[in-house]
Amino acid sequence: MSSRLRKVEHIEVFDMEGEMVADPFSYTYQKAYYYGNKKLSESKHTSVPRKGKMGPTQLEQLRKIVDKMLTGAFCWTDNEENSNWLDVTVRGGSTIIYKGNDKEKFLQKVMGVK
Repeated sequence: MSSRLRKVEHIEVFDMEGEMVADPFSYTYQKAYYYGNKKLSESKHTSVPRKGKMGPTQLEQLRKIVDKMLTGAFCWTDNEENSNWLDVTVRGGSTIIYKGNDKEKFLQKVMGVK
């Protein structure tokens, strides 16, 4: 394996009703940088806004992150635990996991799949 710097991103999107999810398309985002197999740094954040800070909506922000991730090849499969959930694998090791009730809406609104 060649030693090169690479970025691996993981997004977990929640679109269910209940106490766990406050807004539609809430998400957690993790980004890590690797040099070969060695992890150099890692950062994590959620879509919950910080106090006193206004910004773009969760859906707009999620769409922006996903658009940057999907510049290369990707594929999606149904999750084995629940048929409404979706696992998306992006070339380079990045992943998007959708846990919700309407995967078709997620594919259209967030990933831009018709």
